[in-house]
Amino acid sequence: MLDLGAGAQTPQTVAAHDNAIKCVESITVNGQPMIVTGSWDKTIKYWDCRQQSAVASVQCKERVYAMDTRDQLLVVATADRWVEIFNLNQPTAAYKQIQSPLKWQTRTVSCFADATGFAIGSIEGRCAIQYVEDKDSR
Repeated sequence: MLDLGAGAQTPQTVAAHDNAIKCVESITVNGQPMIVTGSWDKTIKYWDCRQQSAVASVQCKERVYAMDTRDQLLVVATADRWVEIFNLNQPTAAYKQIQSPLKWQTRTVSCFADATGFAIGSIEGRCAIQYVEDKDSR
């Protein structure tokens, strides 16, 4: 990380995993700005940039391929078509785990502006709309 506002010239290492980091998002948890990273080591980790170690780590079902966040919603798409949904008010426990409605590997996810759901896209070029709660899909 390079703090351009402070005029820093040398980057600072903020996050580390046991395998490649695939996704990085900026979030706010309980009023604190943080970074969340998703990795091929099957974990997501929450980082406070002022500390050298992860604040929390969550084991995912599979390797993280895509991730997006909006307000208190964090959506993590993993290998084997799993999608893990987190409420950032309780960031260390998945709120819901579902299979992607698409047949092939997930390439991208994007949360809705109102955080009620997300769009998901796969390597075959298809996309689907998925709501967090069934009541919102009507």
